[in-house]
Order: sequence, then C-alpha cells, then structure tokens
Amino acid sequence: MIKVMLFIDGSWLYRNTPKLAKRYGRSDYRIDYGKLPAVLAEELAILMNLPATEIHLVRSNLFASIPVNYHADDEDLVEKQRDFYEILREEYHYETEIYDINFSGGPVKSQEDVVRVIRPEEKCVDVALASSLLSYAAIPGTYDIAMAVIGDRDYVPAFRHVRQLGKRVAIASIQGSCAKEYLDPADKERVRDFDVIFLGNYLNRFEFKYEPRQVRCESEFHIGNRTVWTTYRPRKGRPFFCDECMAKYTEQRKDTPRPVSTYRPAEVGAPAAQGQGPTQTGMIKRVLAEKFYGFIAGENNQDYYFNKNNLAEDLPWDRVQELGLKVDFEIYREPNDYQAGAAMNVRLAQKRVVAPFDVEDELAAMEAERKAREEAEAALSAQEAQDVLEARESAESGLDAD
Repeated sequence: MIKVMLFIDGSWLYRNTPKLAKRYGRSDYRIDYGKLPAVLAEELAILMNLPATEIHLVRSNLFASIPVNYHADDEDLVEKQRDFYEILREEYHYETEIYDINFSGGPVKSQEDVVRVIRPEEKCVDVALASSLLSYAAIPGTYDIAMAVIGDRDYVPAFRHVRQLGKRVAIASIQGSCAKEYLDPADKERVRDFDVIFLGNYLNRFEFKYEPRQVRCESEFHIGNRTVWTTYRPRKGRPFFCDECMAKYTEQRKDTPRPVSTYRPAEVGAPAAQGQGPTQTGMIKRVLAEKFYGFIAGENNQDYYFNKNNLAEDLPWDRVQELGLKVDFEIYREPNDYQAGAAMNVRLAQKRVVAPFDVEDELAAMEAERKAREEAEAALSAQEAQDVLEARESAESGLDAD
C-alpha cells in the first residue's frame, strides 16, 4: 500500500476559491474539506493505474494564517475563521499550522471604497509548508508521495529536495493560479512525478452541500417535538438550536446595547470621528512603534488597544510614544477576560484626572521586583553551595570511618 501525505496551502486555496466558484457557476460555492482528501487520493490512484484501495492517506496538513490587530468591525469574520480551523481539527482530523498576520488595526476584508493604509504580508505559511514537506520526507516510512495543493512557485526548491530524498510529488492546483513551473510538460524544474490534478475538474465531488437532516433542538425555548429538519451542520459536541428558538433568543437580545462603528480607514494623521462611544481619560501605557499600535490604561485600570489610524489630528504618532501621556479617548469595545478593549478618537487630554497608574511608581515597582528576584537567586545559590559543602563533608566522614 502506498502512503500519501496531503499538504494544503490554505491561504492560497482560500484566495482562489472564488475562481472555483466562477467555474462552477455559483458564487456561494464552498469546498467540503472532509471530502477533498479522499477525492485527491482517488484521482492519484487513477494516474498511477491503481485501485483506490492501494492509496493510504496517512495525514492531511493545512497551513494558513489568522488576522491579529484587526479592526473591531471584523471580529465576527475572524471568529468564523477560527471556528473553521477548529472544525478541520475536530471533525476532519486535519493537522493545522496557523500563523498570525498583523493588520495593524485595518480592515481584514477590503471594500471597493476602502484603501488600507498598511497592507499585511504573509511570511510564514509558505516556509512552514516547505519545512513540513522536508521534515516528514526525512523520516523513513512516513510517506511515499507528497500531495501538495498549491499554486505559488515558492515551493519549487522544496519539491526538488523531497524528490532527491527518494519521495514522489503530486500537485493539485487551479487553472489560472498555477505557476508555469508546475505546468511545464517537460518538467524542466524536476518538481513533480505526475500530471497536475486540476481541482476545477472535480468541483461537484467535493462541494459542501447543505443536505436536510434531522437534529434535536436543545433550546429551553423549544415547544413541541424537539427533532427538526435542518440543513445546518452542528459542530460535534455543540448544542443545536432551531430557527424558531434562535429567533426568540434574538428577540430577547434586541434591547442589549451594542456599539456601532462608522469606521473608515483614513490617511495617517486624519481626525477620527467623534461621538462614537463613552469617553474616558487615560494614559499611554505601552506602544509598539514598529507595529503602529499600543495600549491605553483607562480610568478603570483596564487596557484599551489603539492603532495609528485611531489618533485625532492634535496627536501625532511620535507624541504617542511618550510613556504616561494623558489622553482622552472614546470606547469602541469594552475589555473582557480575554482581550483588551478598543479605543477610537484618541486625543490629548483636555481635563486633569487621577492617573490610572503613575509612571514613576511603575518604574519603582519594576526595580523592586528586579531586586527581589536577584536576592532570591542569591539566596538559592547560597543554599545550593551549602548543600554541596554538607554533602562533601558527609562523604569525607564516611571515608574516614572506613
């Protein structure tokens, strides 16, 4: 039996899924990642003139990114992305390697009327996939064939080395998004052992289909038979709530206040919109100048995140880097147990307030902590030296007795 290991460039596949949707003729087309590995294994068996039972898919690996330091408007979008990666791990048993991509407070999904001031670049996904290809190839018996779902030419060196290690390489890609090195009939770069498998030829076989099924509703609001028909696929181990119960829950939450943002990325230094939320006065607590964001300690001693685009025109970025600077700001999102709040319209403070923390006190506390740590280390070293001395004396006493 031939061992095959699957390596998917998830970021590349996500970016190019609209091309598959266009080819399929449906803008809402989605890939069923539970079916995709099996379809690729079957097509590889055909290329090798083998029955599908001779292909053993030992592992499916996906490499992708997750936004960090994004604008609060995109929280729901990023949460869905996190859920997607969890589904791959929990339900389809993928191995995933997910890397942060810094959006510096900007929007994750650009609109036609939005120009992002700082465009993030992914730097880790390609390197991680190539490293994983080679590390598994170097372990005897791990796989015989590496099946890579990719399109970028960055993997050419990795494929060459994998083949030099005695493994074979199969490539699955998308028409119009596949590097010419992989399409060359003569394979001058020596990167593959089979013809390229084009995903667009098998869209119906790994389409995510919303098929009706019966599921039990777990809502306390439910009335009548709890078994209902739905096209929704509940997560494993998660409760399911029918549409009627979800509507009741939504009705209950209608009166719950939720901040609404009219955020638009602006040129650096442009004034932020005012009147978006409650105003507080705080002090600049920490700034990561090279990443263009920082944190404010508010009146309630809670931290609030801000970035360069959240500054008003009276507050230049260079001034913000002054530790302890008093500022007024509007709360876009309240902090919780897991993350800091979010601030907008950060400007120089117009009123005198009791500082949420004192810079000199903060530095003094850090110095006291350093001295305490040094004293503890010195005491530990002295105790260790004493223990060694006692052990040596005890050993010498034993020798004298003999």
